[in-house]
Amino acid sequence: ISAMKKRGGRGGSKLKAAAAALREFALGYPGAREEFPWGERVVKVGKKVFVFMGMADGDELGLSVKLPASGPMALLLAMLRTLVDEKLEPAELITRLNVQVCRHAPGSRFITLFYAVYEPLTGEMTYVSAGHTPPLLIRADGTCTRLTEGGIALGMFDHSTYKTGQLTIQPDEVLAIYSDGVTEAENAAGRPFDEEGLENALKANRTEPVT
Repeated sequence: ISAMKKRGGRGGSKLKAAAAALREFALGYPGAREEFPWGERVVKVGKKVFVFMGMADGDELGLSVKLPASGPMALLLAMLRTLVDEKLEPAELITRLNVQVCRHAPGSRFITLFYAVYEPLTGEMTYVSAGHTPPLLIRADGTCTRLTEGGIALGMFDHSTYKTGQLTIQPDEVLAIYSDGVTEAENAAGRPFDEEGLENALKANRTEPVT
């Protein structure tokens, strides 16, 4: 989830509050293991908070949340957790989440979100992108697929509808989910990294370890 961009200005938040909301959400997810080493799994990178959690079946759920707005963020995560528990198809889940965001979130804000369900045994993934920067999937043959299925950002119109995308990630392929903070970064000469720069970097380092 990359969330809470404010229309017409910037808001502030605290990493501690956002991380606490995320941890509460993660621990409430069915199958979450409380013995999971959270101290090593709650990480701040720039203005993003990353939380990774282990599930009872061995899967791993990853969440990335863009600060600020810890209060609305906690509300969003509570609504999302309720819908996830209903085991809805991704497009239906995000459509219903959008209605709730429109009803309860501050009118000056909207949310960009990338939601995905991944099956590690088969590599199959279903997803919805709600106004988020399109993740890039670098295939084994070096081609790049942009994950664009979905719809507009949450909180803009309560009648918005969304479409589920489907794909299979093969061994040795790389999926990069990122925010505009990566592609808008500039070098010393003031040249932005852009999506093309990110794609080229991913292709050049596709076989390198992630860490």
